[in-house]
Amino acid sequence: MQLHDGERRIELAAEIGRGGEGFVHAVAGEPTLAAKIYTEMPGQERVDKLSWMVQLLRRAPELAEQCAWPQRILRDQEGRVRGFVMTRLASQHPVHELYNPEQRKQTFPKASWRTLVEVAAQCARIFAGLHTHGVVVGDVNERNLLLDGLGRPWLVDADSFQIRQGERVYLTGVGVADYTPPELQGVRFSQVVRTPNHDRFGLAVLLFKLVFMGRHPFSGGLAGDLGAAIAASEFDYPQVAQRLPHLLPMTAAPGAIQQSFLLAFGAEGAEEGRPSPQQWLQHLLSFAEELETCPVEDAHAVPKGASRCPWCQIEASLHYAYFARAGRDQYVSTWAPRTDVLEELCRAMATTAAPPDPTVYEQPLGQEQVLALAQRVIRHDPPAHVPSYYVRVLGGLMALSGTAFLAQDSGWSAKALLGPGIGVWVAGVLWQRGRLKPWQNAVQDLQTRLETVVHHGDLWRAEAYQHRARDRQIAEAFSLLTDRHLGMVARRQQEIDKLERDAIDPALQQALEQVPLLQADLPPAVTQDRKKTLLLRQIQTAADVERDRLVGLPGLTLPVIEALVQWRQALEVRFGGRRRPRPKVDQYVAIDVNCGVLQEGLEQQMAELVRERQASTAYAEQMLDHLYQRGVDNLAELQQRSEKMWLQLRHGTA
Repeated sequence: MQLHDGERRIELAAEIGRGGEGFVHAVAGEPTLAAKIYTEMPGQERVDKLSWMVQLLRRAPELAEQCAWPQRILRDQEGRVRGFVMTRLASQHPVHELYNPEQRKQTFPKASWRTLVEVAAQCARIFAGLHTHGVVVGDVNERNLLLDGLGRPWLVDADSFQIRQGERVYLTGVGVADYTPPELQGVRFSQVVRTPNHDRFGLAVLLFKLVFMGRHPFSGGLAGDLGAAIAASEFDYPQVAQRLPHLLPMTAAPGAIQQSFLLAFGAEGAEEGRPSPQQWLQHLLSFAEELETCPVEDAHAVPKGASRCPWCQIEASLHYAYFARAGRDQYVSTWAPRTDVLEELCRAMATTAAPPDPTVYEQPLGQEQVLALAQRVIRHDPPAHVPSYYVRVLGGLMALSGTAFLAQDSGWSAKALLGPGIGVWVAGVLWQRGRLKPWQNAVQDLQTRLETVVHHGDLWRAEAYQHRARDRQIAEAFSLLTDRHLGMVARRQQEIDKLERDAIDPALQQALEQVPLLQADLPPAVTQDRKKTLLLRQIQTAADVERDRLVGLPGLTLPVIEALVQWRQALEVRFGGRRRPRPKVDQYVAIDVNCGVLQEGLEQQMAELVRERQASTAYAEQMLDHLYQRGVDNLAELQQRSEKMWLQLRHGTA
């Protein structure tokens, strides 16, 4: 395909990227340019928008600074628009490679907190420039933000920005829920005109992730639904950070930054009250200037005047470094605590319903009335049978008459009445018993069904208790695995400490243990107060003087730590000991790999428990529903039979 930009032919070189709308190619002979080629032929709306953006660039060339703005339109031989030319980045890194701790150690190992704050300030500057010219980004998200080889942020996909041309507005039409303000959650983007205030919300989310190590300001609650949390203005990071010690607390940032985030994410911000990019730029630049190197750890940047380094505090509790450190043969760990995965699993377990509570059993409607009727029928005397009664009476009279004649020596009369009378009476008795037998059977069956209905609630509760007991076992096992997952950080650090402690000769270790700090001639920088601090922290002998154990202790600055380490090294030389070679990178890698495998195994077990609970609850609900329905059916049958037998008793038709 032959392309030209209205001035000359453009030759496409290698593909350097692709997206949902098209491909990005290098331009042959133009190392500073790139060409975006649409997969499908753009419509007239997009063509008009590109034409206006090119015209706007001629009036405001600064739009192309740190923004992949269309510079010239590319057409094919038939004059159809196929794409445009823009600035090419020397190298491209997604912004998450900077704010994600583990990816940062790989891609930007020298980056500090100051670096992230400065990049955040540059992002604010880009938005400020666009808004000055009436341009609204609209689709704000981290995928549209790249870092060049110098670590500068660049906004890409500029052709999706919302552009205004007089009264005509070229809409964005797309958006990401994670960066969409509350007032636009659930709205069709293709039908709404964005405002700079909408952009300010997405910008604030982006800045928050840069300042607070990639964490989204809204956790989404137990359901993990960020869109729903944003719609409800539930900015809960301050509370989450208090609960999770590995997160950077909001108080680590200056008050102006904290207040700006509260305003940006609060409900009142929807009324054109969110901080502007210019305000963010001012606050962030001031913040970056206030940051200074931590006296204990060079990799840490600390706000000026802070009582304690927040990164040292996190490392002291988590034993995990957010920023790459020198040493260890420049080994950069790829291991991470995976707290996000753990939180997701815990959220899944918490949102999975437990089996029904045995104490919430509800007996079927009208059960008491049916039981009362059935008991009334059972306690009622059996109905009399009139024909058999008359037969028994007749037989009895005949037998009595025969007995009377027998007393008067009337033999033939006694024989004629006594024998047949007894026979008739017996027949009447047998007739009555035969007629009552079905009734007695019906009463017995009614009694059985009555007992079944009465004890049905106990049966349901017993079944529910069994399922609840298994659910408690699942919850306890999940809690145990959670503790083991959280403890993986400490376990890893213990392995690393053991590896580094083993670097000293055992004989030398014993000699150092015989040098108590209380009587030792320590360097002048170690005052009596500092010596007390060491003793209180169980650093009692020369063997306990290790750099990692000294870092973060109150009152111990970097020069003091270095003086103590050199004092110990001098003792090692005096005792004639020698150190083993420093651990190799492979040894650290092995620890990280092992911890990663253990983590994944724990996560798989936890996921299996979540699935088991889901299946167990579904099975319990199905079984208990079936059992309850069986009880309802038994009650209906008991009611039907009780009413029928009661009517028979009332009308004497039994």
